Amino acid sequence: MVFGAYYLTLAVEGAKGSGRAFRHSYEVQAAFDVGDIDLHASITLRPLPGSSLARRLEAAGTVAEGEASVTLETTRAASSSTRRSPRGSAT
Repeated sequence: MVFGAYYLTLAVEGAKGSGRAFRHSYEVQAAFDVGDIDLHASITLRPLPGSSLARRLEAAGTVAEGEASVTLETTRAASSSTRRSPRGSAT
């Protein structure tokens, strides 16, 4: 399990879609589904202040509560809020 978690959060230099920024987790999922970003692309999440995603990041201790803006650099796999495996395979 530890190796699986490590693999899913591993950022790969030059992965397709690296450097892109998204406001919503569903945008990340949509970009992945159509092949615009790879699983290991380094992306930035910039949720709207007060949005449910920003509140979840604050609750998880990822960002300080009440920050004017929330920015999280992550990989597509680590940003997934679903329980699906890559490309929809069963978990």
